Amino acid sequence: MGRSPPLGRTQSTIEVVFHRDDVLFPDPAYRRGIDVALSGIAEFPEVARIDVPRPDDALFVSESRETVVLLLWVDGSFDDAQRLVPRLREMMTPVPGQTALVTGTAAIFYDIESASEKDLQRGEIISLPLGLILLLFVFGTVLAALLPMGAGVPWRVQDARGIHG
Repeated sequence: MGRSPPLGRTQSTIEVVFHRDDVLFPDPAYRRGIDVALSGIAEFPEVARIDVPRPDDALFVSESRETVVLLLWVDGSFDDAQRLVPRLREMMTPVPGQTALVTGTAAIFYDIESASEKDLQRGEIISLPLGLILLLFVFGTVLAALLPMGAGVPWRVQDARGIHG
């Protein structure tokens, strides 16, 4: 499964870590578990190839041979790989006795951005009412307090929708 990226495109990687306690890599049962877990992913058009390490590759196979790291090569930029992370996690087929984790730089950045967005939304839910109360106290009337809020909220809505102008 090894295509080259189209001219002008790059490739990024996403790592998938597999761990089993019952069999060691490259036992056929371990390999079957990997194949089953990746069965929904192998046909993604964005995934150019999946690199399974050699058993003696100390960089991608733990010394105990219970843990293995596979590389998924994604046709496209780092942002493309990052956008693919939730779909990969969703499409991983669970295998009894096997742990499979989608990780790597693209996955970590995806997780950080998702957590940051949730935190930002939570902060706005708290800060907007508090800001309105403070403005009511400072300006003394509802109309005067709502004017600054009315000017700021549309900017945040545009930012949330990705509209910049």
